[in-house]
Amino acid sequence: MVPSHSEIKVVIKPCRHREAVQLSCDGQAGIELAEGDVIRVTKKPQKLKMLHPLEHNFYEACRSKLGWSHKVA
Repeated sequence: MVPSHSEIKVVIKPCRHREAVQLSCDGQAGIELAEGDVIRVTKKPQKLKMLHPLEHNFYEACRSKLGWSHKVA
């Protein structure tokens, strides 16, 4: 979590021992990145409207997708 006015900046640095770097957002096909590419993440000025079924449960989705509240052996 970061403040809403923050900017997250990722710079692809050179590395001889690295596979290709890809950026994928929201499950979309990846975009290959090159040395020196910069990714900036900022808050969008417009609000996003989310639609979901009436029976949708955000916390249950987090538990099933992220393994929340699963006991660790």
